[in-house]
Amino acid sequence: MKFDEILANTELPSRKREFVESLKTFYEKNEYLTASQEKYWSATYDEYCVNATMRKHEWVEAYDDEKKAIAKICATYYLQSAGGYFLEPASYVMSDEDFVLTEKQYRAMCTNKYAKKVLEATRSEPKYKAGDFVKFRAGKTPYRVLTSSGNPKAALVLEVNAGPVTTAAKGAKLYKLLLVGTQETILAEERILKTYRR
Repeated sequence: MKFDEILANTELPSRKREFVESLKTFYEKNEYLTASQEKYWSATYDEYCVNATMRKHEWVEAYDDEKKAIAKICATYYLQSAGGYFLEPASYVMSDEDFVLTEKQYRAMCTNKYAKKVLEATRSEPKYKAGDFVKFRAGKTPYRVLTSSGNPKAALVLEVNAGPVTTAAKGAKLYKLLLVGTQETILAEERILKTYRR
């Protein structure tokens, strides 16, 4: 058992250090660990052994502006979506510029299929630009448009990427639109829009 290797790690939190010391004492006295102790020890060793510590430092060095930007896009999505996933690390990403996700957290938060869709929608080339006229796809007209006076047939694009992507779907890029014939503006996702041909 390589207890001393782990205890020599200055990054080992005090509570874990106390528990590893108790495991070492128990093992020296009994020459075995219980099943639950073995499980805890194995997890602790994997996280704080020399090789793991080196990998952590390499990860921090590789955590560049691109990874930070991706983390922010994903964190915004998780904090505004209804799923409630990754709320704690996402909150840290948004509140602390120096916060670094662990490699495990980053892979879980930013490389899953939902995160990939959010990133694609955020970074894809917009189909429409400011000044374009659009209309709503059949059956996709937003409720606010249906209830507004005149039920306009078209809308003018005022702003592209008008807010963060909060839907893990293709075409979730947000546009700010002015409803033609009114002074009302709304936000709408790209996937419910199509070109208006006058």
